[in-house]
Amino acid sequence: MSETRKNSIMNKLGIYVHIPFCQKKCKYCDFISFSCDDKKIHEYFNSLEKEIDNCKINEEVSTIYIGGGTPSFVNSQYIVNIMNLIQKKFKIKDDAEMTIEVNPGTIDKEKVLDYKKIGINRISIGLQTYSDRLLKLVRKDSQL
Repeated sequence: MSETRKNSIMNKLGIYVHIPFCQKKCKYCDFISFSCDDKKIHEYFNSLEKEIDNCKINEEVSTIYIGGGTPSFVNSQYIVNIMNLIQKKFKIKDDAEMTIEVNPGTIDKEKVLDYKKIGINRISIGLQTYSDRLLKLVRKDSQL
């Protein structure tokens, strides 16, 4: 890899936003995630907004990745509010890649349209298996 290309990659700034909520916690999952009520979700997003507001970054942001957990599990208005705050607070490149993780069971047309309106241009779909038999086993095993 050329030194110019290496420096170009090394100088890119990305933001990762962790949304630690899921419909249920799966036994096989090693990520920090919780099955929570609306009150805990609301408290988390209030704290996340404060954290973003206190952050000081002068560099241009080239990627934003919203992961988890299952970010599409929460009401899309939470994601809209966080993305609006990030876009006000930081300088986002015009061609920035903005990704959100979704689960097929927690996404609908309204959420997709909300995500698109705020600039999300990439969706990462969590899929454990295409096999109905294996999916039933995973679901059975995933309940704590």
